Amino acid sequence: KNCLDQLGVTDTLGTRSIQLQATANMALVPIRGKWMFFGEVLQFDLHVLAGFGIATLEGHDGLDSDFSIAPMAGIGTRWFVNDWITVVIQGRDTVMKYHTATDQDGREIPAEYRNHFDITLGVGFVFPQVPQRASMSSEKL
Repeated sequence: KNCLDQLGVTDTLGTRSIQLQATANMALVPIRGKWMFFGEVLQFDLHVLAGFGIATLEGHDGLDSDFSIAPMAGIGTRWFVNDWITVVIQGRDTVMKYHTATDQDGREIPAEYRNHFDITLGVGFVFPQVPQRASMSSEKL
């Protein structure tokens, strides 16, 4: 806004920003392995992510709030600290189509697909730690 004031533009430009994004995804783990590090065995996996979600967009200065579908793809890795705690690093690309702003006359700029990249660092938990076997009695056979 300050840059526009310096250029002599007095009109207010409306904008939209991402307010909330929710995605459900699936992970495919094609590589799982072990690595020796200072005499300790570290287990890890590499995974590919794919998902679908929605995003709500908050309007500012004359633009209404809106929403967008949000397909997502990414890659990541998990490093197992022990049998049930992992350190997770993921990179994701979420694609959304929306009107980002207005021009000086207040008309919405045409909607465009936009990529939103993020890198996350987190902690994961693996449950159950030991698989349970169901016992079969002769009555069920």
